[in-house]
Amino acid sequence: ERLPAGTTSTMAKLSYTFELPATHARFCYRYKGSTVWEDMGGSLTNRASGYLYGYEGGQHFLHGPTDRPQLVTNLVYSGNQTVSVLPPRAVTMLEASAVARVSQLFLSARGDGLTELGKWALVPLRVPCGGTAASRVNLIGDGLGSISTRLRSVKGGETRYPTIYQNDAVSGYDLLSQCSGRTQVDGCEVGLSSENGVGYPTSIDISEIGQANVCYQYRYASEYSQVGEIRILPPFVRTAHPTDGVLLNTPFVLHIEGMALSDTDVVKLVQGGTCEGPISSRPYYAQIVVTDPPIRTKAEVTLTVTGPGDYADGFRKLCYSYDAGVTFSDTGFTLTVRSPRAHSAVPTQLSLSATRKVSLFGDAISQGDRVKIIRQGATCYGTGDFEDAVLGGQGRELVVDTVLPEDIGEEQWPVPATQGSAQFLLPREDPAVLCYLHRCVFLPLLCLFTPFCAF
Repeated sequence: ERLPAGTTSTMAKLSYTFELPATHARFCYRYKGSTVWEDMGGSLTNRASGYLYGYEGGQHFLHGPTDRPQLVTNLVYSGNQTVSVLPPRAVTMLEASAVARVSQLFLSARGDGLTELGKWALVPLRVPCGGTAASRVNLIGDGLGSISTRLRSVKGGETRYPTIYQNDAVSGYDLLSQCSGRTQVDGCEVGLSSENGVGYPTSIDISEIGQANVCYQYRYASEYSQVGEIRILPPFVRTAHPTDGVLLNTPFVLHIEGMALSDTDVVKLVQGGTCEGPISSRPYYAQIVVTDPPIRTKAEVTLTVTGPGDYADGFRKLCYSYDAGVTFSDTGFTLTVRSPRAHSAVPTQLSLSATRKVSLFGDAISQGDRVKIIRQGATCYGTGDFEDAVLGGQGRELVVDTVLPEDIGEEQWPVPATQGSAQFLLPREDPAVLCYLHRCVFLPLLCLFTPFCAF
C-alpha cells in the first residue's frame, strides 16, 4: 500500500482492515525505487512499540512511536514492527433479562473487534454454544431468508446478524496503544473497544421461559462461543383497577397493565392466600382483551365476583395466566368485595291466611337469592331457612327476571336485576322481620348462601 497523503519524512499513517486471525504478522517497508521489502526497523528508522492488536473486519491505524509512554519491556528487540491479529471476542452482556412475547427483543454486548460480520443466537441453557449438527430454518419473517446454523436455538432466538455495531478505528487505536508487557495475553490493560447489538423482530416463545445462553460467532470462526446468559421472563401484570368495593354477583370491567399481554391470556379470582384457592369469579377463567396492540401493555376483562361477601371473606386474590390457564401466577393484587344489600320491600303489611307477594328491591337481586320472615326480636343470622322463622315464613327463593346461564362456571353472568319477589302464606298475626340472603356459589355443585340480613 502506498503511503497516503500527509506523509512526512518522519511519520506516515496508514489504515488496514484485517480479515483473518494471524499470529505475529509482520509489517514490511519498501522505499520508492527499491525492489526489496525490508523489515520495519531496517531502512525505515522507526522505534518498534510492541504488539499492535487488531481484529478482522475492522480498520486500525499503525503508528510509529505512540503518544503514550512505552515501557522498556514493551520493546520488540529484533527491531521488527509486528502485529497480532486476534479473533473478535464478545465479553460483557449489557442485558440480564428479557420478557417472552415482547414484539421487539434487543440484545447488546461489549467486546473487542465486534463488527457487522458476526452472528448471534440464543440457545437453551442445557445446550452449549458449540452446538450440534442440526439444521434450523429462519422462522423470522423479515425477508432475509434462512441463516444456516449448527445450533438448536430457542424459538424466536434464531441466528441473526447484528443490527448495530461500533468499530471506530481512532478510538480503537487509542485503547490498544496503552499496551504494557511483552505478550498478547497480558499486553493490554484497557477497556473493551467495541459494541455490538442484535434486534429480533419477533418475540421469544413462552415455551422458552427460563435461562438461555447467548452465543456469538465471528465471521471466520467454526463455532459459536458463549457471551453470557439471559433470563427469559414470563409476561406479567403490573397494575390492576378497580380493586376496592367490587359488588358481588355483578359483572364489572377490570383494567390491567403489564408486559407482553395477549388475547389468549386469562385471569381468575380466588379465595385464600394462593392461586390454588377456591375460584370465586365467573367465568372461571376470564379471557382478557388487549386494548393497545401491538404494544400489548394494556388490557381489560369482564368478570363477576362470587362467593362469600364482606360478612365472612371480603377479599379476592387476582391471578394471571399467560398460557391460557395452564399455569397461574399471583399478581400481588387483592380485590375487596362487598355483599349485595336489599334496600326496601313492598308491601310491609300482609293479610292473614292468604297468599301474598312481597317484592324486594336491592343492589343485585340474582337467581338463587332467598328471603324469609322471622319473629321480631330475633336476628337475621346464618344460612338456614327455618331458624327463628314465623309460621309460613320459612326461607324461599326469590323470583327474578334475569336468569343465570345453565353453566354458571364457564359463562359470564348477566347483569343482575334490582327487583325480585316471593310469595308467603301467613296463618297468624305476629310482628316480624324480613331477611335477605344473597347467593354464594364458590362451590360449583352446591349452592351456599350468605347469612340472612335484616333491612
